[in-house]
Amino acid sequence: MQHVERELKEHVLLCDEKGLLNPKAIGYSKYPFVQSNLRRQFMKKKRWNSWTVFGEDVALTVLIAHFDYAAIAHLSFFHFETQRYISEYVFVPFGRKVKLSEHVHHHASFHHAHATIDVRYEQRETKLRIQVPHFDSEALYVNLTIAHPERQQSMNVVVPTDRSTFQFSSKHFTLPTKGTIQLGSRRYELQPYYSFAISEVTRGVWSRNTKWNWGAASQRSGDDRIGLNLGNGWTDGKGVTENGIFLNGKLSKIHEDVIFTYDAKRMRNDWRIETKFSNRVDLSFTPFHHNYKRMNVRLGRIHMNRLYGYYNGVVRLEDGTVYRIRQMLGSVESVEAKW
Repeated sequence: MQHVERELKEHVLLCDEKGLLNPKAIGYSKYPFVQSNLRRQFMKKKRWNSWTVFGEDVALTVLIAHFDYAAIAHLSFFHFETQRYISEYVFVPFGRKVKLSEHVHHHASFHHAHATIDVRYEQRETKLRIQVPHFDSEALYVNLTIAHPERQQSMNVVVPTDRSTFQFSSKHFTLPTKGTIQLGSRRYELQPYYSFAISEVTRGVWSRNTKWNWGAASQRSGDDRIGLNLGNGWTDGKGVTENGIFLNGKLSKIHEDVIFTYDAKRMRNDWRIETKFSNRVDLSFTPFHHNYKRMNVRLGRIHMNRLYGYYNGVVRLEDGTVYRIRQMLGSVESVEAKW
């Protein structure tokens, strides 16, 4: 059956003064009303901000994560034509010189000799500045401006396991992006008509063992801006999902689970992604690149599979409108973590 999900329409705190989940925060919203005032529960809290940028020639992913006992920066660069893929992690014990805010739209930073990431949010724009002296033996410089159009809707969910284990996620799609990515002597210009970012802010207290699949796309199709946000694993059986379709900045929420069908031993085979009970989502995902990374953290490990590929099929909006997806560039990640 489909979930009966409560829509939040005003500002609310994620936690009470004891650091437990505030029941009034459970549900979803189309705007980032939740303030993630995590506290107490030392060594259990997880916080991260990530950005995925799709240009015409390249894709860039950026992650700043803080796990109480450590912080991590992850950067990856992918050139579509040559399929050159570079991925680097920087680990900082106890998360010194790492800043992440309680608010979704705010500044973030990671400062280390091996990587500097500065994120500034002002007047509905995110300025993303990155310097990495040695990124596969070349210097990486990123100077991007990510626009947040007025009244643009987003996917914001608070998912409970119990009052001491819960997650808040805020994901923003089809954000026009301009600027430059320079790797060594090669310079890539991003134009906002064809280049779009996905912004993710996640805060919470996670189970020791967790896993998820996440399918995402943020592209232009004709005159439309289309975003796909499809996930399972971390939301299963909890009454709130993160699934939705974005059309020109408007969210069409999917109030049910999504099933990912794939061969875990042959991940470059086609995937199927479908809604569990209805025909709202009926998609295939055909990968053309797969990267696996195992990341060891102080108290555990994270196994991450990231794939780039093309979505094809049909999605249906809440009003019944059928939207056909044809060769839409996007990504899928499959993650298992013990942390």
